Amino acid sequence: MVASGSSITPTSAFARVPEAEAYLGVSDDSVRAAISRGELAAFKLAKTTLIWWSSLYAMTGENGPLIEWPTGSATAAQVAQWLRINPLLVRRHVRTGVLPGYRVGKTHRIRWSTLKAFTESLTSQLLEGSQSRAVATAGSEVPHA
Repeated sequence: MVASGSSITPTSAFARVPEAEAYLGVSDDSVRAAISRGELAAFKLAKTTLIWWSSLYAMTGENGPLIEWPTGSATAAQVAQWLRINPLLVRRHVRTGVLPGYRVGKTHRIRWSTLKAFTESLTSQLLEGSQSRAVATAGSEVPHA
């Protein structure tokens, strides 16, 4: 069991590697090694590794706050804030079909339930293939726009 060294309040279901480092009180390499061993549920979207807060809480044995997924649909900016990535990347992934979504006029929209299923799918790919690859990747084949 790892003692948490920081009182970080999550604003989404995911943490980036630096937040996981601070929360667990370990190095970047230790976090990445835990991901590759399947000890932390994570996935990679473009160049950003996102770690489920629930797996960080499980690793430390703490009961973190329950993070509710929103309902309905969201704009690219809302999804970007939730995933902690750039809104342009969300729009590109919707446009190229990497991220399931649709367009209403000039606005890209994504259903929260679809986004949750998408991120869970990427995490499952990681956990199933943790012996052969460190992180499940989405959008690695997407050319720069």
